[in-house]
Amino acid sequence: MLLVDLLSQSNTLQTLTTNDNNNELFESIGNDNLYSISTIEIPLKSSQPILTVSSNNIFVNEQTKRKNQFVLIDDNLKKTFIKSPIKESIIDSLWYDKKQKLLLLTETKIFTYDSNTKIIQAIIDIKPMDGRVFKCFSMFNNECSLLIAYDEWGLKFIEKWDVNEDESWELTEKFPLNLSSNEFVGNMLTIYDNDDFNLAITIYNDFTEEWRMELRHLETGICFRTILLSRFDRENDYRMIYMENMI
Repeated sequence: MLLVDLLSQSNTLQTLTTNDNNNELFESIGNDNLYSISTIEIPLKSSQPILTVSSNNIFVNEQTKRKNQFVLIDDNLKKTFIKSPIKESIIDSLWYDKKQKLLLLTETKIFTYDSNTKIIQAIIDIKPMDGRVFKCFSMFNNECSLLIAYDEWGLKFIEKWDVNEDESWELTEKFPLNLSSNEFVGNMLTIYDNDDFNLAITIYNDFTEEWRMELRHLETGICFRTILLSRFDRENDYRMIYMENMI
């Protein structure tokens, strides 16, 4: 799992990877050609991966043979446990600040957890096309739209879903991506920078056996910056999460 925060002015890349015993936070600072890296170990059970963060909570997924629940950790490290009715594996998640909801992505559905009502339910409008399966998603446009990518080699486009006033969702656009046949998307994150929305995507290339991050203009899909990432394991995707409060 990878935690990335992209700050254009300070040119900072922060990553979080997970192994069996703990999490390691790497901070890379520099320009396009040179990065210095330091590491901080964060104790966390491997059976409790971080889903996402809000301004007040860290959301953790605790799914074992005996337990299927979410754990909310607040600023004072107090834990709240929520039993999960979701049977499928959670493959991605977002904090929907506008509605104070947690969005949870499985291969075929998106679920919401309402932090006020404590209710978990599926968004019935959003379904994968042509028997495909979802891989990752990201929110943008003042949280009025979702971008969703499929789990497949040579992905050609990313879907854009807009929310209506009645809180229903509809597919409105497909942004071009056009990866090669030996590439797939790991994770993605929309970034608001200088009045523009850009898209950060992690991509694995099976020919070179390398992960990279691409920054693309959202409207055109054109890549304007590439960052080579350090890992070579295609089985464990990177994970990107935006945090306003780095403390």
